[in-house]
Amino acid sequence: MEPRTVLDKVVAAISLLAEPSGASRPAIAKCMTANYGETSAALLKRAIAAGVKCGKLVQTGQRFSLAGVAVPPRLGCTVVKAVLKEGSGAVSQLGDTIDVKYVGSLADGSQFDRAAHFRFTLGAGDVIKGWDAGIPGMRVGERARLEVPPSLGYGKKGSAPEIPPNATLTFDVTLNSIAGPVP
Repeated sequence: MEPRTVLDKVVAAISLLAEPSGASRPAIAKCMTANYGETSAALLKRAIAAGVKCGKLVQTGQRFSLAGVAVPPRLGCTVVKAVLKEGSGAVSQLGDTIDVKYVGSLADGSQFDRAAHFRFTLGAGDVIKGWDAGIPGMRVGERARLEVPPSLGYGKKGSAPEIPPNATLTFDVTLNSIAGPVP
C-alpha cells in the first residue's frame, strides 16, 4: 500500500533505510525524494516531530528510528574499532559537536585524506555512516582505528578519484574535543 501522509512516507523511508542506529533527517529526505517525490523541508520537519510526539518514531540525537522495532545490522555492515590510545576526557555521544584529527587510508595503505582538526555533529549525517557508528563512546584524547566497510563508507560508487568503488577504509581518529550537544 502506497504511503499517503508525509509521516507515512517518513516511516516507510526509515524502514527502507534499515539503519541500526536510526536514520538522519537528510537520509530520510533523500530516500523520500527517490521513492515518493520531493517534500519540503518544513513538512518533513513537522512530520518527524509529530511522529516523535505520537510515539511512532524514536529520536536519538539527530537520528530517528521506528518505535518498538529493533533493526539488526546487516551482515558485513559493522565498523571494527581498535583503541590505540586510551582517552581520559569526556565521552562522545550522538548529538555532540566534536573535533577530530584523522588520517584516512585504503586497504593497500595509500593515504587519501587527513586533517588535524575536523569539526562536525556526531550522528547528524555530516560524515560517512562509519564515523557516526564508530566514534560515539570515544573519550577526549582517545586514538582509535576504524575499519569501515564499503556499505558504511562510500559504497558501490566510491568517491573518485581518491576512493575506488567498494573500498574498505581505515581511519586513525583522535578525539580532540567535545563542544557538547547542539541546542
